[in-house]
Amino acid sequence: MKKQLLILYIALANLSFIGGIKANHTYSPPCQVKNISAKELRPQVKNNEPVQIALVKHNYSVSPVSDSLRGTNADLLFSNDKISISSVYPNPASAIASIDYVLAGSTTHAKIILCNVLGNVVGEYTLVRDARRLNISTLELTSGVYFYALYVDGKNLVTRKLIIKHNS
Repeated sequence: MKKQLLILYIALANLSFIGGIKANHTYSPPCQVKNISAKELRPQVKNNEPVQIALVKHNYSVSPVSDSLRGTNADLLFSNDKISISSVYPNPASAIASIDYVLAGSTTHAKIILCNVLGNVVGEYTLVRDARRLNISTLELTSGVYFYALYVDGKNLVTRKLIIKHNS
């Protein structure tokens, strides 16, 4: 019996391997690998032949944090076993600055802290596990340079610059 190979391109930052995929196993972030029949894949595969699934890391032109990143100009800010998170986009921002993220099950607390150039906290945002996107309103902030920091379980993991530019 002839088998066909179907390659699924997965745009997830934590999926950094190419080989060693186990059938009927769920990987984190949510991604399931299983043996399925061609009948489940119609119309791509015909004749109800067995299909072997292979996952391949895809060099996507935007950050592969989550499916919600498709079509954005976001870059990967940070990724480890607890969190995958994009950089703020757009940057510079005028009304809304967005961050896409995926929290792993072991993460107890993650937040973004926004500070002005003097180091004063102007915003603190808790990352909600199922939300996957944080939208920060920049309308109340003056144009200028700000810094946003990612804290996971109380530790500062990364800090980057955000430029806010309001069109007057």
